[in-house]
Amino acid sequence: RRLFVSLDEEGGWVSQLAGQVVVPPNAALLARVADAATIAWIAGVTARRLHALGFDWDFAPVADVHSEPDNPVIGPRAWGTSPEQVASNVAGWLEGFRGSGVASCLKHAPGHGDTRTDSHLALPVCDADAATLEAREFAPFRAHPDADSLMTAHVVYPALDPGGPATFSRPIVQGLLRERLGFKGVVITDALE
Repeated sequence: RRLFVSLDEEGGWVSQLAGQVVVPPNAALLARVADAATIAWIAGVTARRLHALGFDWDFAPVADVHSEPDNPVIGPRAWGTSPEQVASNVAGWLEGFRGSGVASCLKHAPGHGDTRTDSHLALPVCDADAATLEAREFAPFRAHPDADSLMTAHVVYPALDPGGPATFSRPIVQGLLRERLGFKGVVITDALE
């Protein structure tokens, strides 16, 4: 047994390697100009670089739908503004990582795109109703139940569990992510500090 060495390497401004290696543009820009094959190629280059540097696990890609224009933390990190666009672009990213020796991680389940607060600074609340969450937020995660891992959103979803954030919610992690969406991989938390 050994520890996994991990990092957040999404491209754009979420990069721990900027200045050390060439970092791809953010997801929003790539979503406007690149097709799935190009996204997979860029992700593959990123994965091979991470592997060469000794990393095992990349906390990417973001699978949030950028549905709230005033969202201060997701914005350009999202692969699109529709569930279909995000699911398709995330598929390209996951394809690029497949077989690279570096695990990928969908984040931030069940969705951080419809908030107005940065969960690294305060506790956001997503007030979307259950039907909206089902149709919009869950779709990119539902499309990829075979992803290597999944990171929870440190966000409260009153329509799902008013008692606390997804991070600590059995109805969300077990009931929604595991049982309803069929995710079998590793589930981890986002930063809690």
